[in-house]
Amino acid sequence: YEQAEIDDGKVMAESCVPNLKHSDIVAPPQKELVKLYDFSRRGLIKDVVTTAEQLRSQHPEYDDFVQQLLLFSKRFQLKQMREFLEKYMDKSVV
Repeated sequence: YEQAEIDDGKVMAESCVPNLKHSDIVAPPQKELVKLYDFSRRGLIKDVVTTAEQLRSQHPEYDDFVQQLLLFSKRFQLKQMREFLEKYMDKSVV
């Protein structure tokens, strides 16, 4: 479940994957991140899910990363998904 807290009138949503820190997540290569980012930018959630599941089946070390993407997909949280992907992308690409 997503938890939110109100801070000075702003609602701050916490990560949906419990006890997971940005530094603990193993992200796929830039090529895959760019593809996922492009799908999310265009609203192609089905393509995000398909690509993420393929990544996880081929590279189990990406499981936490994929789990977070799938959660955003399930909730149609495209903006949060893009922000999540941006954390792992080369700044020159975004």
